[in-house]
Amino acid sequence: MPINNFDSWCDKNQPIIVSQDGGKNSPKHTAINAAEPPAYVTQYKIDGVILKNETCCDFLVINEETRIAYLIELKGHGIEKAVDQLESTEKKLSKQLENYDLRFRIIAKRFPKPARETTKFKKFCHNRKNKVIHRSGGYLEEEI
Repeated sequence: MPINNFDSWCDKNQPIIVSQDGGKNSPKHTAINAAEPPAYVTQYKIDGVILKNETCCDFLVINEETRIAYLIELKGHGIEKAVDQLESTEKKLSKQLENYDLRFRIIAKRFPKPARETTKFKKFCHNRKNKVIHRSGGYLEEEI
């Protein structure tokens, strides 16, 4: 477990890990632990639990066996703010996550084309190669 003094929000071999703030219609990320047997996974609530009163993303989900860590930001809108939150979390947790391959997820209710065309967003994606996935519609499901 990379985050010292914090317990994972999911069971060690949990098959489905859901990250969601707010009600049932709020943006949601679903991670499918498809390994057989299920891999060792961890989930942490970053905003307000691990980092308090700071700019940060909402969740961190880690596949401890593949050493891949997913920083997850859930937005109604405000994509540029999502970039700030992911970058800030990446920096603040760099020591704890230094042995992990970082992936970045932005799940938004709306993700208008002008937001995807900003220099800030393009630079964020370019600097992280193929490690950023963004979705509109408020939902992303993926195997981890």
